[in-house]
Amino acid sequence: MSRLGSFLFALAVVALLAACSSDAGDSAVSSESASSAPAAIIAVPTVLILDASGSMTIEDAPGSRIDAARIAAVGLIDSFPGDAMVGLVTYGIGTGSSDDEKVAGCQDVKSLVGLGRLDRDRVRGEIDALRPSGYTPISLAMRRAASMLPTDGGNQAIVLVSDGEDTCGVPPCEVARELRLQHPGLSISTVGFKTDGTASEQLNCVATTTDGLFVQAANSRQLAARLLATQDTKKARESLSTKGLAGIDLGLTVGEVKRGHSDFPDVGLSGRVVVVWRDCDFTFQDGVLDSIAPHGGGRTIDGIAPGTPIAKAIELYGDPLETVDNKDGTYNLTLTADEARRAGYKFLVKDYTESKGSIAGTIATIALCRCLPPAPSRAPDPCAGVATGCAQVAEVDVDGDGTYDRVAVIATANSGKGNPTASVTVKVATAREVEEILIKVEGPLRSSSDCPGKRDQHSEPCAYDGAFLISRPRGADLVVTKCVCAGGVPTHTVITWTGNHLSILASPGDRNWPTVNYEGSYEWLSCERPGEVTESRLSPTSYAGMPNPAGGIRKSERFTYADGRWTSVGAESVPDLSADIPDFWKTLVAFKCTDQARR
Repeated sequence: MSRLGSFLFALAVVALLAACSSDAGDSAVSSESASSAPAAIIAVPTVLILDASGSMTIEDAPGSRIDAARIAAVGLIDSFPGDAMVGLVTYGIGTGSSDDEKVAGCQDVKSLVGLGRLDRDRVRGEIDALRPSGYTPISLAMRRAASMLPTDGGNQAIVLVSDGEDTCGVPPCEVARELRLQHPGLSISTVGFKTDGTASEQLNCVATTTDGLFVQAANSRQLAARLLATQDTKKARESLSTKGLAGIDLGLTVGEVKRGHSDFPDVGLSGRVVVVWRDCDFTFQDGVLDSIAPHGGGRTIDGIAPGTPIAKAIELYGDPLETVDNKDGTYNLTLTADEARRAGYKFLVKDYTESKGSIAGTIATIALCRCLPPAPSRAPDPCAGVATGCAQVAEVDVDGDGTYDRVAVIATANSGKGNPTASVTVKVATAREVEEILIKVEGPLRSSSDCPGKRDQHSEPCAYDGAFLISRPRGADLVVTKCVCAGGVPTHTVITWTGNHLSILASPGDRNWPTVNYEGSYEWLSCERPGEVTESRLSPTSYAGMPNPAGGIRKSERFTYADGRWTSVGAESVPDLSADIPDFWKTLVAFKCTDQARR
């Protein structure tokens, strides 16, 4: 590792230690702290780039986005000391956004204030005069801003506020990497206002490449607070962002965390596990990071900390989505951190009162968690246009994009002589498309009450059985139960999402998926963690009145799934007499996994 790499790694470790071990009393702030400047800003030469593209006229801040950006930018300018060296660049004010204007629009970058000693009145005047209308040439704007900065290799900064991705075809991350080589002391911090998808990825890459800070803002108050946060990146990295802490984000698997932090403790891969590491509680659910709670009480990136009135948090994050009375004089309030990631800030509040819709109290501790109530599905009705026989059975994230999809089943009994057959069509409606896959059933369809091992009873025939994290860390696999003739023993098909369509997932070890009870042999599959499963088989010591020499031994084999195939990673055989308990099979389900769906 280079000296610079070693230094940056050391800084990351120090930041995480500080984030988790800061004293609550030291981090307390006043009710005005989230909208005021840091106590002491050491200003480096800084160029502010403000987006004035046509989308900044959208009124969802609330009010227009450009009005929110003006207020936030003025707040940032007012935070600088009088001798700060500051410049101002914008784009999108010289053309419209029609196709005919794209060539001119992609060159539409203006240096409104050259880098020099701060003239607050002039900068405020230029910001107030912005009238958005055009394209989003982010890369060209960064080049223009960098050309205004000194070339002495000293510390310097660009702060970019944008509500979208570059619309001119020049990858901003590559330009940021080039500028960093030209200006070794340059950091570019980016604020994504109402961004997601490609826009957020671009802005995050720009900041990461130049050791800057990337933050997102969903409203005008957050924009003002997070623009200020770019001026103290050390404190920002020590704070709970909307997605994690010091580079450890909610939703990461324990393996992903350990790849970035080799000294992170081992974590059990099933159930709920709390790990104490560097004075933080990291809670995992089935091997996936579910919450982060600093022991010092915590601090959000917006300056909300123990001692802050809860009303200030509500101004920033909106009304509480959940309020729980702890019956000890305190309340837990959950507010939105990042709606797209279903992340929330959970505040422990003392002296809580509510009167006529106004909430008061003092924040005692803060945690970040995947705890927001599910968002309404944006997917269409999968049964639309189907005359009969279609039943929606669940809402679950099948394609792994973080939003609920809708799952429906059409079960059809086929007529004809000979052995009865049937078919099951599974339809999945995402926000973008409706996909379906046909499963043939060798045997009659059975009603749900006749299906052994069914975890829920449905009015439709025995078909859908659940949505589980079997092969993937994000996005659920669907299990379809096929009830066949011989003794009503169910067999299963597992459906996964590959690319942008549904496909059949092969079982581990080239065998059938477990059937629970087949001729005295009990089978089940346990979801140890996403992409790792354990298949188990157990027989009683006697069957049909006859001794069973192979009984009383539970045989288990673990498999991992990667690159489209299962790999055996271990097997064991242990004594187990559970199968000798009368009606033992009635307590079993074929898939001992947490259902990811809401029904």
